[in-house]
Amino acid sequence: MTRLIRAVLAVTLLALATCSPAHAADFAPIWKNTIKPHEGGYTADRRDPGNWTGGKVGAGKLLGTNRGIAANTYGVELARHGKTIKGLSEAECAALYERDYFRRLNLHLLKSQGIADELTDEAVNMGPAGAERLLAKVFAEVAWASRDSWFKSNPPPARFTPATIAWINDYTKSRDNRVAFFNSIRMKRVAFYVNLVKHKPSMNPFFVSWIDRTVD
Repeated sequence: MTRLIRAVLAVTLLALATCSPAHAADFAPIWKNTIKPHEGGYTADRRDPGNWTGGKVGAGKLLGTNRGIAANTYGVELARHGKTIKGLSEAECAALYERDYFRRLNLHLLKSQGIADELTDEAVNMGPAGAERLLAKVFAEVAWASRDSWFKSNPPPARFTPATIAWINDYTKSRDNRVAFFNSIRMKRVAFYVNLVKHKPSMNPFFVSWIDRTVD
């Protein structure tokens, strides 16, 4: 009887391991360790374009930002539902991030928690389009370093699609590739902010916090 029970348990555990995603990324630590600490609470800094519903300083209404949930992207939507950015709870903010960045961009399909953290935060801070432009640079670097001549001219499309996420998972199976991919994202994020402040000096007050967020 003992052997039978053990056999049944072994088969059950094997089935669970096969059907369940292995090392799937989780949003909870991304929110707790990365987004929440750096986004802070409510702010209505007039110098920040994101605090205005029009996306530019002085354009539309100054509704502010609550834990990173900004007027330019959520102000109008929330108003339709009778909510204000200032009145959002922490749980409501987290739910919006998970819905619109982590899951909508298919980042929940990533198997590396570290890479999921970087790409999610990058999409939050730069916007999905900006994050994809940066991802294209990472792919170009991977292609440049590759010894595969076919791959050099056929890098994966820099889009947050399930197919691209599957490619990242496959490429980062090895620890060396995973670390290199992770570091490439970080270095390009830093370069992006340096270049942004260089061309838009008005953004200089936010530079230190951006770099701190990137390398934290």
